[in-house]
Amino acid sequence: MTIDHETIETYFDLLRNADANGRIAVVMKDFDRATGYSRSQLEEMTPEAKCWLLYDAVFSRFVVSLHKLSPFSTGNGFRALGATLDTNNGTARIEFNLARAFGLPGVEAAAELAELSEFLKYWVALYKRHATLHGGSIRIWSAGSPLSIDWNSGSSSLPQESKAAISKDLANRIAASKTLTAWLRNIRQVLCLTGQYSHYSCSPHDILTEDECFGLPESSPLEEV
Repeated sequence: MTIDHETIETYFDLLRNADANGRIAVVMKDFDRATGYSRSQLEEMTPEAKCWLLYDAVFSRFVVSLHKLSPFSTGNGFRALGATLDTNNGTARIEFNLARAFGLPGVEAAAELAELSEFLKYWVALYKRHATLHGGSIRIWSAGSPLSIDWNSGSSSLPQESKAAISKDLANRIAASKTLTAWLRNIRQVLCLTGQYSHYSCSPHDILTEDECFGLPESSPLEEV
């Protein structure tokens, strides 16, 4: 399936447009303007360098740019994305393995994306029950246990014991899945390169639009634990 890069705002803008093989095609109009390089400069680049540049430009409107935390998105790992590029009349179409772009193994890409989607939806619904849709996130840390993910409550007034229980619930769900365990490990590996105590934060609005968040089941904000 194909999506215009200017419409990418959330994870699910990408997830819902992946095809049956877990790949996605992104169309970029006026790609020379979007990249900041002239047409002649782009033409002088090797095919892989051009593809890499446009891949980064695809996410320029995507707030979180999770792909930058994927071990497959830079250096030699970029080849594992299986990215292909077509350009014609100022329009670029870049196609790649979305599962690997997100840091998933990318072996059974469609199934892996489906599993990640369910985890993200679960987390948003959980957040809506115990906090608000603004000012908070889950955080993945470079240091700590192999499943170092926690609940950053934002404006929630939950006691520390409840926040710890929610963090444990999220970690247990990841631990029960080989796919999600690999996803978390890959993100942490890249975080470790940026610093011992670096972390990655993800808010509900990085995952879904506000209307979509409220449309999920069990969506009573500020419900008691």
